[in-house]
Amino acid sequence: MNWYSTLFTEEPLPTALGLALEQISKQNTGQAPDLLLVFVSGYGLKDVESIPAHLRNRFSQTLLLGCTAGGVLGDGREIEHRQALTLTAAWLPEVKLIPFHLDSESALGLVADSQPWQNSLGLSRESQPEFILLSDPFSFDPASFLKVLDESFPVSGKIGGLASGGHSSGSNRLILQDKCYDAGLVGLAMTGNVAMDTLVAQGCRPIGNPMFITRGNGHALYELDGKPTLEVLSDLYQSLPPADQRLVNKSLFLGIAMRGQQ
Repeated sequence: MNWYSTLFTEEPLPTALGLALEQISKQNTGQAPDLLLVFVSGYGLKDVESIPAHLRNRFSQTLLLGCTAGGVLGDGREIEHRQALTLTAAWLPEVKLIPFHLDSESALGLVADSQPWQNSLGLSRESQPEFILLSDPFSFDPASFLKVLDESFPVSGKIGGLASGGHSSGSNRLILQDKCYDAGLVGLAMTGNVAMDTLVAQGCRPIGNPMFITRGNGHALYELDGKPTLEVLSDLYQSLPPADQRLVNKSLFLGIAMRGQQ
């Protein structure tokens, strides 16, 4: 089993694809990968829709899976809010790859029982598949789907995320094999000689002390611990070292503290 990741930025998409595919073709003694994961940000949708044809011209038997994104990770780097393409290639001997696309209606038909999965995709609970899942947030409810999937395959790993970059229905793209979809979920089940560990990378760390929201309206917060929100944030900002002040200027998030069990 072998994995290789590339990332290219600020290039016309056909150029970025060509450079990435050239690098991948030199790996693993030139053998075509079994799986290509593709994530792309900042390009027009017509360019994105051309990706499957470009990739399959080079690797006709390789399974393709990916989506648009607001930012991408690859080759040990992270790029946000500008044009970027990442391709991750995997050579997976003795692993069976089963791709699928679901819309909301077909997802509801996969009840919390492995039998419908066996009938539609050939997946049984005994095969212990591992899943990679990518969904469109405007047209698919991943929480409800994952509940059914967990009940159908309780010991299977499930990783993935939401397509992003678009701000309205139909503005994201999901890539599977030689097609692009503007709705639903694309997924991959892996069975055989494969095991997957699911990890969470924390993107934030707390600053300051937990406070109660004492006045607000919808998404607007007017008071924290009885003080105006702007005053609280200003005092917090002044208490931080310069490096953290720079992070606050561009990467401030609100977290909800969890209480321990009573």
